[in-house]
Amino acid sequence: MLSFNLRGIRLELSFSFFAVIAFAACCDAKGVCISLICCALHESGHLAAMLHFGKTPEALCFYGGGIKIKSAFTGLSVAQEALILSAGCAVNALLAAVCFSAGQGNGSFAAANVMLCLFNLLPFEKLDGGRLASLITDKCPSLYKLFQALRITACAALCAVAVKSVSTGDASITLIAALVYIGVADALS
Repeated sequence: MLSFNLRGIRLELSFSFFAVIAFAACCDAKGVCISLICCALHESGHLAAMLHFGKTPEALCFYGGGIKIKSAFTGLSVAQEALILSAGCAVNALLAAVCFSAGQGNGSFAAANVMLCLFNLLPFEKLDGGRLASLITDKCPSLYKLFQALRITACAALCAVAVKSVSTGDASITLIAALVYIGVADALS
């Protein structure tokens, strides 16, 4: 892993990040570029919200699963933390809405933003949706079973889509990688 400081923020570049990009670029270089741009815009939403509330990230990590921001949310209200966690998906949803309103809704940029938004809203622990679910269940424990049911339903739906895509010969490497990431991340936590 390469690690260095840039204006007080640690940048971590994992070799898995470059490996995934290299592998994916062999399959679809244009798609990789669009996905990276959408990921960067997603994370910029989180960063903008953090800076708005006076928080700076401890580190920006580029790894095989994408990009993540490491930061302590100490001193923030639940609402502020929820806004920070929601900001990335809000940016992707806004960009997709702009594409649709401009008549570009069937383009790959719009699709990538929709998929990134929906993926990050899944209620899995390492994703924004899972962190939001934890935040909500900490304040309202009675909703825990609801989020567990949503998590199981989302996992079953993703598996069904993956099986269908493999059986029809339209296997999505991105979907398979996302499933592996979710499975490994949940198993390790």
